[in-house]
Amino acid sequence: MLFTAAGLLLFVTACMFSFETAGGLEQSLYTFRSHAEARDGRIQLSSQAVFPSYYTSGEVVMYVRVMKGGRPPIEVDGVFIQADEDLENVLERLVSITSLQSRYKISYDRDSQGEIKMIRFLKEGT
Repeated sequence: MLFTAAGLLLFVTACMFSFETAGGLEQSLYTFRSHAEARDGRIQLSSQAVFPSYYTSGEVVMYVRVMKGGRPPIEVDGVFIQADEDLENVLERLVSITSLQSRYKISYDRDSQGEIKMIRFLKEGT
């Protein structure tokens, strides 16, 4: 009887924990989706836009992931990523070359009309 009560208590506790975890994940996905929709994966060319000076490795991966077709090539720490490459292969390569402790500085190569021809993420620290 005591064994059954302990098992039931553990089961109820695990269910409550999973509900809390699912709620947190749902809130995170909602927040990410609202940010992604607001940004729409595009580069804003406004002088009023404020962009961070440095990106973490996770932000670099998400930046590349969110960028949709029609984007310029991206270079991450010397590795080139073309716009037409398969997203799964690109993400695997990015995860293998980025370092969690590093920060990446972004720079844009532009042509004479100001269009972005390449986006570069250069590793700044370890």
